Amino acid sequence: MKKKLTIALIILLISFISYKIYSNIFLKNENNLTFYGNIDTRTVNVGFRFLGKIENITKDEGEIVKKDEILVKLDTASLEKSLEELNEKIFASKLELSKLQTGYRQEEILEAKAAMEEAIENLNKTKDTYNRQANLFKTKSTSEENFTISQLNYKQALATLDKAKALYELRKNGYRDEDIKIQESNLKSLEIQAEKLKIDLNDSVIKAPVDGVILTRFKEIGAITNAGESILEIAKTDEFWVRAYIDEKNLGNIKPGLKMSIQTDSRSENYEGVIGFISPVAEFTPKNIETQELRADLVYSFRVIVKNPDDKIRQGMPVTLKIAQNNANN
Repeated sequence: MKKKLTIALIILLISFISYKIYSNIFLKNENNLTFYGNIDTRTVNVGFRFLGKIENITKDEGEIVKKDEILVKLDTASLEKSLEELNEKIFASKLELSKLQTGYRQEEILEAKAAMEEAIENLNKTKDTYNRQANLFKTKSTSEENFTISQLNYKQALATLDKAKALYELRKNGYRDEDIKIQESNLKSLEIQAEKLKIDLNDSVIKAPVDGVILTRFKEIGAITNAGESILEIAKTDEFWVRAYIDEKNLGNIKPGLKMSIQTDSRSENYEGVIGFISPVAEFTPKNIETQELRADLVYSFRVIVKNPDDKIRQGMPVTLKIAQNNANN
């Protein structure tokens, strides 16, 4: 009986050892995979959408910035002057439009009527004088000079009456709808120009679009910057990832969502990561990728998102990646 029990224990021991060897060599094989890559992050280049002179830059390379913090200002003196002049034109245009819409006052109509009646009276007088001088000139009882003067006075009186009649009709009937529409259009055009200047003034200040660190300062105070030209480059500090590569042979060992352990030389604890993307297209191994094994001709890139970044992590930092132990049964 004891002999049988001993044999059974030996068989169980051999089975346990065999299982451990199998687990360590085969089942955990995928967890022994090591990858190498570099920390990367997104960068934002900021600049103005129009030409201008830089008045102030508040940050330098390496300085931390917070979202909505003012970074760059343009000289806005010319914009402010243009807006002031435009506002004066808008004020005058509104007065003119109001005048057109309201029409003439009764006093102005009566004034024009009186001017027309005066012109009629003057015309009658000059006409009588002209007729009298014309008859005298026929009998050579007056000089040619007197006749010519009376003729010119008569013609001038006719022209004055035409103008007076036109003014009276205008004031009596009011402005035409076409004139009002033209003035409304002119006012609208001025208001659009003013709105554009206000937008330009508002856009003459650059605020940080994200939390980050100034990587590069391309311009200095007093420099002229063109539309779309970069002034500062900002690296985001709330989003880091590692770009690494895997050969086709081991491609089946990783998948999106797989947890990864990220090791750096800057701290003893590892960072946590998760695979967010695996490229569907193979490519030749980049020359800057480190590996302990012989490079394969073709590899697939994948991205590991850093879940717990801190102030010790830096863009470009080399890291070592390993599949996290809690993925063993995935």
